[in-house]
Amino acid sequence: MSRHAERTIYREYTPWPGWVKALVWGSVGVVAYPLLAGWDTALPFSTRLVLVALIVAFGAALQWFLGGLTVLVQETRIFLHFGRVPLVRKVIPFPEIRSLESVRYRPIAEFGGWGIRG
Repeated sequence: MSRHAERTIYREYTPWPGWVKALVWGSVGVVAYPLLAGWDTALPFSTRLVLVALIVAFGAALQWFLGGLTVLVQETRIFLHFGRVPLVRKVIPFPEIRSLESVRYRPIAEFGGWGIRG
């Protein structure tokens, strides 16, 4: 079945935390500012402006395609993907789930921190 053929019973979107957004956009600013300020005088202003637009577009695309996690509980499966567009995704059919339980998650004590695990 395609992703659109199944009815979604539950949907949750968890965005990036603020510090991750600040890191991404801070990096964009650190790379773009010297171009705008003219620190590389060998390039004409119009070329520098195009480069800055490309850098900002890259930051926006990064956030659009990888920013946050979407979880869809559908009729026969759980569908997960990063960002707003499901390019990086995982499908877990219900028959593959062996057990389910509620747990208190302590990421630092149990796994050494937050992050994506295999």
